[in-house]
Amino acid sequence: MSTDDQFVAHLRALESAPPGSTIDPHRVLLAGRRRRVGRGAGVAALTLVAVTGLYTGVSALPDPVRPAPPSTSLAPVPSPSVTPMGPRAVVDPTGDVTLPFAEYYASPDQNAAMMTAHYLAISRCMTDAGFPDAYRFIGPETPEPGFPRYGVTSAAQVERDGYTFPSPEPTSGTDLNLDVPGARDALAACLPRVLALGFVFEPGDENGLGQPPYAPTQAKDTPEGQALLAELSACLLDRGAPGVDTADGVIIPTGVLDLPHEEQVRIGLLDLECRQSMDFLQRFADVDAAQQQQYIDDNRAYFDAYKAMRDASLAASYAYLDAAGIVMDR
Repeated sequence: MSTDDQFVAHLRALESAPPGSTIDPHRVLLAGRRRRVGRGAGVAALTLVAVTGLYTGVSALPDPVRPAPPSTSLAPVPSPSVTPMGPRAVVDPTGDVTLPFAEYYASPDQNAAMMTAHYLAISRCMTDAGFPDAYRFIGPETPEPGFPRYGVTSAAQVERDGYTFPSPEPTSGTDLNLDVPGARDALAACLPRVLALGFVFEPGDENGLGQPPYAPTQAKDTPEGQALLAELSACLLDRGAPGVDTADGVIIPTGVLDLPHEEQVRIGLLDLECRQSMDFLQRFADVDAAQQQQYIDDNRAYFDAYKAMRDASLAASYAYLDAAGIVMDR
């Protein structure tokens, strides 16, 4: 797994780079961190950059497991639209949604544990190399929060935040300072050694995990999903509110983010009324669940192999953390 394909590519370059090769400290420090942006939240789980994804328990949300797929010469094309006749999404009372990808991608807690083990191992390697202050381990990574791509889910949330969906960036448990002569070369030597420990991995042809040649269709791009969005928009328009828009990867009324908080709250409460009256969240997430399950069924060998690699990375990470006396959620 890699939570940042550019980082992994950078690491691979370091493996063959001669001493003195340059290292981007910012990239190393933020390795494995998916950016929390709504634009990528809808595909985070299926782009396979992170073992999380969305993908996982989607926080009314993903995607992870945001985030471009591993190398493939084929451009992703939409999968056929499917009717949600089989698996249903699991929607808990808080509005969190769990979809079929959750069986295969690591949760935010698990992903944080893998990166914590990875960073701790790097810091120990750097200490052994004589550079204890160049890459200091401060503490465990905090799980990256999910993105609410399905929109508002509670009156309390709306009254407090409107449509801003505040979600702080997770904090890094490392402190990087490579100004000391020789520190960069030491880090270049440590990175491939730590990668070999198996706390993170990158799916790809070299480990038998070629990316499937098409991407699953998101609910908003299916006839079923578009019908639900039209029904929600009609309800909002009947109540004097704007219809919904999905351009930013989240289902919210058009132009609502440009409105003052008080108006966001007014529209948000109407939005909730409409959603609850038509059971929108369950019905819309069921379309996503059907699409994801079809994608899994069409690529079963890939997902089974992917899950096996995820489980191996998790086992190695938790064993390493347990030995270090670091307890993290599983």
